Amino acid sequence: MIKTLGEGTFGVVVKCVNKETNEVVAIKRMKDKINWEAATRLREVKALKKLNNHDNIVKIREMTLKQDILNIVFEFCDLNLYQEITSRAGKKAQFTNEEIRNIMFQCLTAIEYVHRNGYAHRDIKPENFLVKHIGGVADKTK
Repeated sequence: MIKTLGEGTFGVVVKCVNKETNEVVAIKRMKDKINWEAATRLREVKALKKLNNHDNIVKIREMTLKQDILNIVFEFCDLNLYQEITSRAGKKAQFTNEEIRNIMFQCLTAIEYVHRNGYAHRDIKPENFLVKHIGGVADKTK
């Protein structure tokens, strides 16, 4: 475990290193106790599993259940689009037109894929668009 990245109503997200692969991952640890059968029926889990094949949607690596607490392991992204926008504003470093087109294309492609597969995101905001590479290219949504 490296550090806590955020906390919400249903869980806490922690940046970790997989000891076996040395890969940096994000783990969402749910707050409520649950059994495996109920965990696999969760709307978020079902959606993420179904949407796991799109280049611009954060990938689920695995799920574990320890002491009836569900842990969802995701690929790690450095920051979110809001953080990138804020960082650039503080440095007075604007996005180029090409970066804006790239960001918008990837965000809209991901949203369209989510909707085409029967899901509505319901919380579209810059904080929910994850940036995998620092430098202004957003390429993941959660």
